[in-house]
Amino acid sequence: MKKGEFHSDYKILKPRIEARLSEFRGLWTSGSEDKLFRELAFCLMTPQSSARTCWDAVGRLFDGGLFYCGTQIQLARGIHPIRFKHHKAQYMIAARSMFLPAGTPCLRRLLEIRSDAHGMREWLVKNVKGLGFKEASHFLRNIGLGEDLAILDRHILRTMKAHRVIRTIPDAIGRKHYLALEKKFIRWAERLGVPPAHLDLLIWYQQTGYLFK
Repeated sequence: MKKGEFHSDYKILKPRIEARLSEFRGLWTSGSEDKLFRELAFCLMTPQSSARTCWDAVGRLFDGGLFYCGTQIQLARGIHPIRFKHHKAQYMIAARSMFLPAGTPCLRRLLEIRSDAHGMREWLVKNVKGLGFKEASHFLRNIGLGEDLAILDRHILRTMKAHRVIRTIPDAIGRKHYLALEKKFIRWAERLGVPPAHLDLLIWYQQTGYLFK
């Protein structure tokens, strides 16, 4: 896809992209702790799994009250057929223990004391089992705090390679490599004249045919 085709699609989709990002920002400014937890659970589930399938699983967990009190086995059953469901159930229990001590939510408070989205991401990756840089970036964007972060999933990496922004798609990405790739993505967005968070959702739409999370 040529630069002009990016701009053509972006011109059509920009109002919808802006509305979607506005919804994300609204989660942080006025969303409940429950809604923040839903986004965290979603991002813990997404590695190597369909986003829509993961969001459907989030609905089942929270609507049935399993996220807050379910055992590992109950959580794993609740998120079936997501891949690595037992590991991801463990991650959710660990997150529940960290952010709901004695049943008192503290996710928002623990994020607020970090200076910016980059600091929040570093803290999340270091402290939340199951969150790598991609997942932490995704979570922060989905709660309206990470629009200057890159979510380097397979859709983004494939498109970056197709446009020769990168030469190869790595099998695994450590911290240093992720940050280097993120800089390339942001510079590419600047060359296109499209904000990074907008470009992410634009590519997602071009790859899947819909705007989502």
